[in-house]
Amino acid sequence: MKNFEESDFNQRQLQMMAGEIALFKGEEISLGDLVKRLKALHRALESPSDDWSENFLSEWGSLETMRAADLDRKERGVAASYDETADIRVRALASEALERLDHLVRERLKSE
Repeated sequence: MKNFEESDFNQRQLQMMAGEIALFKGEEISLGDLVKRLKALHRALESPSDDWSENFLSEWGSLETMRAADLDRKERGVAASYDETADIRVRALASEALERLDHLVRERLKSE
């Protein structure tokens, strides 16, 4: 049986993950779409290591939290008490999580 990185199926899922991250970075898809697509691709993976999967889901969760906060803010409307400094910090954390996700995915891709 092939290990996680040797599986052609997993390599395709990882390539799609990298592609989705690139689309988001290029502002071609929304954060909500990125979060949904990465979760679906993660679920499709065959036997990822527990450590890798936990790291992936931790970073994915940071993006999901930001998406949920954006949705909440949109539903309530931007209140007078809107804290721009806090928003900048949240976006910086999400950017860091995205970079770590990108690294996790790319380190598992085979060099062609």
